[in-house]
Amino acid sequence: MLYAFVTFLVFAASLLFWWVRKTFTFWSDKGIAHLTFWQYLRFSYDIFTKPLNEVLLCHYKRYGRVYGSYQGTAPTLVVGDPEILRDVLVTKFQNFSDRTASQRTGSDIWRKSIMNLSGAEWKKARNIFTPALTATRLRTIVTKVKTIAEKLNARIVDAANKNETVNISELVSHMALDTTAALNYSIELDSKNDPNHPLIKCLEGVYMNAAGWKVLMLFLMPSIYKALQPDYPTKASTDVFRAFVSHLIEERKSKNKQEDDFLQVLMNADYDWEGAGNKKSDNAERKQMSLDEITAQGIGFFVGGVEGVSMALSFSIYYLALHPECQDHAIAEVDKALSEGDITYDALQEMPYLEACIKEAMRLCTPDSITMRLCTEETTVAGIHFKPGMCVDIPLVGIHHDPEYYAEPEKYNPERFMPENKANIRPFTYMPFGAGPRNCVGMRL
Repeated sequence: MLYAFVTFLVFAASLLFWWVRKTFTFWSDKGIAHLTFWQYLRFSYDIFTKPLNEVLLCHYKRYGRVYGSYQGTAPTLVVGDPEILRDVLVTKFQNFSDRTASQRTGSDIWRKSIMNLSGAEWKKARNIFTPALTATRLRTIVTKVKTIAEKLNARIVDAANKNETVNISELVSHMALDTTAALNYSIELDSKNDPNHPLIKCLEGVYMNAAGWKVLMLFLMPSIYKALQPDYPTKASTDVFRAFVSHLIEERKSKNKQEDDFLQVLMNADYDWEGAGNKKSDNAERKQMSLDEITAQGIGFFVGGVEGVSMALSFSIYYLALHPECQDHAIAEVDKALSEGDITYDALQEMPYLEACIKEAMRLCTPDSITMRLCTEETTVAGIHFKPGMCVDIPLVGIHHDPEYYAEPEKYNPERFMPENKANIRPFTYMPFGAGPRNCVGMRL
């Protein structure tokens, strides 16, 4: 009995060794610098015990701009070289048009979000959103945002008059949530003072389900994540959100009411979801977006938009507070631009320094530390042969802090992004919204 047990252990250990050798020597067989199996285990441990930005930046400095790693057991090339990124994100976009498999894991509804769609389905959805962000619509958006921003300003002024401290991050998060609700559904939300609003209740299940360890497991071991947590958001939370969206749609239809928001854009979308993604001919069957598809886009806007906006604004305010000379410059520019009128879309175009301040804050504290692409068609980039299923990780935090691209990268210097200096920013070295055809649909906002 003991002999059989020992034999089994030896066999199991040999099998494990063979599997590790076969899986985690992929990059060494290609002569590319890479993480060894043990280094990958340490990386996985660090991801769970340290801030993600810190870990990614450390690896970028240690291993360079191009090195091999893994996502679970899938070979992953980490790329911070702008020329290679040009190929991956633009020139050979058709070969890397999908996000990684881990980003397409989740509930049936969540997988229909534009963030998670792939191939032709993504292209069809993108064709709906892109025309929605015209200059005319952006002017309307500015008007809606202005109303919400005035409420934020009033709260800050009131606290200042009372000599009270405020949690700027919390206030900005409420503003981002209220803004997203207004732009998505034309809802006048006051999330700070009305936490029991039906939309807030819908979103609680979505946000509470986004625990940090689940996100990290999704990033490192998507197959295990899918087994442990198959639904994100949970079916209960998506069902509530779906019912909420359904009620809004039915209300508009019953009252023959049109709103100037993204829900209306989705309701009016008349695309061939079974064909090529273009407007259908008169003799073809016409099909609007389904309720699940519309619900998925709404959840995606809240998940991606609220955190991104609140982080960008919070860190912009933080750095301006640390640098009063920059704050004074920005205030003077705003005062000049508004000297003859109110805040409008055109007035915002006269505030390049304020825009530079926000861009510099987003460089230093990028909302997304990393973005990813999945190889869908066999190709060769920079002499490296890619097969379908291989991943490309783009460490935005490392690129944005690379001294070759940004002198004194840890220094807050809005002048980098002023119009006269924009030529100094090398393409594909500033990507807080991603780059190429699959960049963030809301970057114009």
